[in-house]
Amino acid sequence: MKKAYNVMKYKKLINDQVKYIYNVVLVPRCEYKMLITILSREEIKKLTTQIRKLLRNKIGISNTVPNVILPHKELYNLIDLYHRQNESQITNLLKRLNDEHLMGTITEIRLRQLQEAEFLHNNPMDIWSYNRINAFKNNIIAKILCIANDLGINISPIGLANKYKFRDSR
Repeated sequence: MKKAYNVMKYKKLINDQVKYIYNVVLVPRCEYKMLITILSREEIKKLTTQIRKLLRNKIGISNTVPNVILPHKELYNLIDLYHRQNESQITNLLKRLNDEHLMGTITEIRLRQLQEAEFLHNNPMDIWSYNRINAFKNNIIAKILCIANDLGINISPIGLANKYKFRDSR
């Protein structure tokens, strides 16, 4: 992001071009890199601050305008990297859980290891109650479950094949 900002800040770009570069080039690159790590909201905010500032300058609005107007669909439709990360991580976990081959088996083993490490009496997918991502440094499944729990999403097994789907936990 910093490199892209340094390249774009002196270019004569209009706001739509900056928005396009962010949404179509930078976000997918970050999303790919975030497949194996989960960043906190603060880390993502720090990462995207310069691009948001550049877009505000190109639009001609003050830097004191709240960030919530940038991802608004009817205004600037800038992709919120934090929400994209959450969506991507939860979807990928669901795909891994429903995989019938090696990836599904590995994910089930990791779930059992998480269950043992946290001394849980049941499947972590059913009874997860943690919200603090930073409490789990080396377990991406635990971090994803924290994100899902924070969003009010529960991923639970269904049917005879014990496949997984989303369920509202509220």
